[in-house]
Amino acid sequence: MYTRPQALGALGLLSSHGSGAKRQFSACASAGPPDLIAAYMLFDRWDRRAAGEGSVRLSALGRDPEWVGRICLMPPGAIRELVDRLERRGLVAFADTQFEPVTRRYRGDAVELLRRYYAER
Repeated sequence: MYTRPQALGALGLLSSHGSGAKRQFSACASAGPPDLIAAYMLFDRWDRRAAGEGSVRLSALGRDPEWVGRICLMPPGAIRELVDRLERRGLVAFADTQFEPVTRRYRGDAVELLRRYYAER
């Protein structure tokens, strides 16, 4: 459990309403984190739980536990936009077909994506 709710607020996962004893928190739909952070989340999960799979369904990224869309509470449109941006970076490929496969192109260490993110800042 997070002891500092403002940390979750900075992630855009929760928003607070009211103050004092009447303060409430609610989950927020999110556009998601920056692309390379989202890519790290995607490939870290892929490496740990789906290493033998070359493709996953687009809908799984928002529905199944530990995928980036589920963690970041991203609506389906935001997940699709993220996949499109990652595809432009050459990290994944997406085919808009019945099975909606997101195919992994990046084969490096997921941590390298974090290094790239911080190097670009």
